[in-house]
Amino acid sequence: MAKAAELILEMPGMRSSTSNTIFVTQSFCYHWTSPLQDTVEPLLKGYQVGLELGDNDRACFCLVGRMYYLFFTGRTLGSIQKELEAAANVMTQLKQDENELKITILLSSVKKLRGLDAEACDEMLDSILASAAETRNNLSAYVSVMKLEVFVFFQQWKEAIDLVQKAGNVRLFLSSTFVVVRYTFLEALAYLKAAQSSSGWKKRQMKKCAHKSIQLIRGWAKNGNVNVVHYLRILGAELAVLSGKNNKAKDSFNAAIAASSRNGFLQDRALAHELTSAYFRSQGDEYWGNYHIECSRACYQEWGCVGKVEQLLISESGTTKVEVTDDKADEVTILSDGTRSSGISALIASRDLLLEGYRRELDNGDVESVSFQISLRCYHSWSAYHPLVDLQAELEASISALVQLNQRSHERSLQAYLLVVRRLRNLTSKDETSLGFKELLKAVEPTSNVFHTVNMMQFELFVLFQDWEGALPCLTEAPDTRNRYLSCNACVGAWHVS
Repeated sequence: MAKAAELILEMPGMRSSTSNTIFVTQSFCYHWTSPLQDTVEPLLKGYQVGLELGDNDRACFCLVGRMYYLFFTGRTLGSIQKELEAAANVMTQLKQDENELKITILLSSVKKLRGLDAEACDEMLDSILASAAETRNNLSAYVSVMKLEVFVFFQQWKEAIDLVQKAGNVRLFLSSTFVVVRYTFLEALAYLKAAQSSSGWKKRQMKKCAHKSIQLIRGWAKNGNVNVVHYLRILGAELAVLSGKNNKAKDSFNAAIAASSRNGFLQDRALAHELTSAYFRSQGDEYWGNYHIECSRACYQEWGCVGKVEQLLISESGTTKVEVTDDKADEVTILSDGTRSSGISALIASRDLLLEGYRRELDNGDVESVSFQISLRCYHSWSAYHPLVDLQAELEASISALVQLNQRSHERSLQAYLLVVRRLRNLTSKDETSLGFKELLKAVEPTSNVFHTVNMMQFELFVLFQDWEGALPCLTEAPDTRNRYLSCNACVGAWHVS
């Protein structure tokens, strides 16, 4: 239907319907089957054309839709806040009162996530909610969605489930927009968290409610909605936790992180890492708990979610403060040690400090354990899709440390990862990389773990470059590699396509 509407729009005399057609197709149709990011630019065009034609109502509908979709796609909060403030001024000038309130709802939520005027933001949302209840419009649904968004990111699960139960069926007011898709995901997650902290009848009731929401999302995914794949992974992991299925929970959490990263939803990748950390810590695994909370904090920082970064840092150390700099609204300054960093580089910096810490602990004499942990961090940096330039720097520093420790097996394993990274960055030729792998394979025993690591990474490179002829011998000549590494998070992806 959306395609048909666009074809009709190309007919003579239909220009006057341009803004309305763009609003309907992009807000209600395309997000069901296409990446949400693809709707942002057309909605901006709809706003601009609407203003040119004097269709201010449809133009502002497009602008509001664009603002919310920018938020849901994980655009940095600092940049969104600037656009929202400009959009609010436009709404005031055009006397678009209801649309201005929708912008205000989103702006208040963004400010709260950024740690700006949290109390004032709460008062504003409560005021809009009270007014909306009297007039019975869909503003109350927008408030419920955005308040729930904030509760989930701040892990306020009691407040989240209370809101869900009081809000009623929000889907009735926001049918067919992506806002209702997002709400359904947050609703299901709130129900699962409530079930995990309950027992008896209440636990069964919360689980049943979660299943209803999950079934809706599964149906959307089955019908081709690419924007909910990572939602299902996150919910599947939490459902496995609720059911006590630990192996499935681990696999689902890793799949959730990978899907969020691959599809470009930075804020959901941060959430997935945080939920994964909570799971590992509940299992008494502090190592992976700490690793995933570091990843989560780095993602939240890159997103510009200063309020959340501060919450995480205070919960970990009890003293760290975070604030937004004046010169760049989306840059975060960590004041605990006087250093400034942004995004993934903050995670890499923290890893360098941990590596130094491991070196100081070598007095205990457990060189093998320290070397193993150094290698694991590199494996999971690869698995978590860290930027290749940062990953190369980490690999080179780690290899240097392992050389000093005389840990040849771990060094050779990381050399295989480095060969792949350098080839992907076009720093070496195909022949040079092939020769590097041959030398590594000759230097180790065919039955060793190092041999299988090298073979696995060579296979990974072949697959990435779609060199199927080269990939096949990796499977046929070393069939035991898959079995060796099937339980390793960093390696499952490489062998999944086999």
